[in-house]
Amino acid sequence: MNISSEIQNTVSHKYALSVLDGTLISGDKIKLAVKRYFTWLENAETDGYYLDHNAGIKMINFFPTCLKHTKGKLAGDAFILAPFQQFTIYNLFGWKNKKTGLRRINTVYDKRAKKNGKSAEVAGISLGVMAIDRESSAEVYVGATKEEQAKICWQQAVDFINHPMYKSDYLEKLGFRCLQNKILFEPNKSMMRPLGGDSKTQDGINSHLSILDEYHAFRDDSVKENLESSSVQRSQPITYHITTAGTNTFGVCKQYEDTCIEILQGQKKMIAFG
Repeated sequence: MNISSEIQNTVSHKYALSVLDGTLISGDKIKLAVKRYFTWLENAETDGYYLDHNAGIKMINFFPTCLKHTKGKLAGDAFILAPFQQFTIYNLFGWKNKKTGLRRINTVYDKRAKKNGKSAEVAGISLGVMAIDRESSAEVYVGATKEEQAKICWQQAVDFINHPMYKSDYLEKLGFRCLQNKILFEPNKSMMRPLGGDSKTQDGINSHLSILDEYHAFRDDSVKENLESSSVQRSQPITYHITTAGTNTFGVCKQYEDTCIEILQGQKKMIAFG
């Protein structure tokens, strides 16, 4: 694949180069993800995929353009994603199937230490997906073992829209509106809701983006399976796992993490759309 100057000049690509040449110290799994990125670039023509720069950068730019931090020392500042965050988002939304134009990646596993911005990031992705994906009546769910846990990420999305001091005027102008238990994006009738294993009902859902919050705490995959099975009518749904490190070495999170590592190591193939 011909790597355009636009791609080469992105924070995402420069981050990948710095990991590859050792300028940026990083863990083995990050190195594997970066090596896969360059392998995908090299084999894109043969594999039938391409990197849509505009799609990847549009989601990245949604953050500083439309979102402000609402907590801590950065409260009130534009939400500028860190290089490693931009790398993930650029790949997720940029890689497309040549024939169908659909996303190559449909699942993300992000394990990160506490207080590293996971909830704020996926809350921003949720709003971005509702506004940018052009999916009619898109449904976004934050799934967790308890509804109260699911509400943490959902509430962050609410605060982006409605915070009394730090809300962004852009979101209201775009058409976002907050109700008691859901966020609406009125131009395409999309919505975002929290969903816990203890929620009154998990019926009638049709997920476009499923966020599994603190996946290490899941005793089983009932919530995940319900969300993923509900997305079969969507053309390019996403399942986004976010978690801190857990202690259950036999749990569903650890099993899934092991599978992700095997995919990065080339021991298993990743299933993609198209």
